[in-house]
Amino acid sequence: MEWHGAEHFWMLPKIETDYAVRLLAQGYICLPLRAGGKHLDLEAMGYDPLHLQTRRKDLKELAFCSIAFQLSQKPPTGGDIERWFRDFAGNVGILG
Repeated sequence: MEWHGAEHFWMLPKIETDYAVRLLAQGYICLPLRAGGKHLDLEAMGYDPLHLQTRRKDLKELAFCSIAFQLSQKPPTGGDIERWFRDFAGNVGILG
């Protein structure tokens, strides 16, 4: 898997979940990013972002590496994508 740079981030008021699922079928994973930024929205993905509470950069790096590893071992399903983007209005990243 390869993380595409900022040219593949865009801001949308609300992502169309069906479009994200179609991209998944083509081998691209849409990831929720925090509103106004480029960092993964771990809460939208169902994780507790401990690094935001502690302000520890090492925990942020660990979270990112852990998510990348998990996605490589068990890619998300269409149901996961739908859950991540339900009522979501942040930025979108594409992993492909």
